[in-house]
Amino acid sequence: MMSQIEKSIDEKMVQMGLADHLSRLSWVWAEDETLGRPVESVFLIEDVTKAVVELNPEIAKVPARAEEVLSKLRAVLLGVRNDGLVASNEEFVAWLCGRRTIKYIGTDKDVQVNLIDFENPKANTLRVTTEATFHIGREHRRYDLVLWVNGFPLVVGEMKTPKDKNISWLNGATDVHNAYEKKTPEFF
Repeated sequence: MMSQIEKSIDEKMVQMGLADHLSRLSWVWAEDETLGRPVESVFLIEDVTKAVVELNPEIAKVPARAEEVLSKLRAVLLGVRNDGLVASNEEFVAWLCGRRTIKYIGTDKDVQVNLIDFENPKANTLRVTTEATFHIGREHRRYDLVLWVNGFPLVVGEMKTPKDKNISWLNGATDVHNAYEKKTPEFF
């Protein structure tokens, strides 16, 4: 039998409770609509560009080079439907961990690209949003909770109400897999 407290809890309370807790850990909460991200974009482009310029001296010298990196990252996302989610995630993780290089236009050597500051984690831009929307083709999805690091969505959370004893974390995991990963794999 559920307690009165459990009966009064809803998804929004859980979302905002998590967002509030994360804000005390240096994450900045914002409404999805205020982030400047078109609903067709996976990335927070301003945050990605800022991080790429700040973490890569070769790009800091020529900020236009940030677009060369962004085009490589977008290519990984665009390839997910052909390459598969696991292969695309492995490639994207390699980029996130600084294990990829790029030869910038007009240069003759490959240079390592850094997207996250692992030496000084507090230097990264950390954002949390609730109700983030993403549209690709005819697919329109809303993610309950998204954690962004330097403009990259690294965590997607699906909330389920405790009010219905027939709905559990397994329903949330199934939703993420069937409705999100399969239909909008670019976000994952």
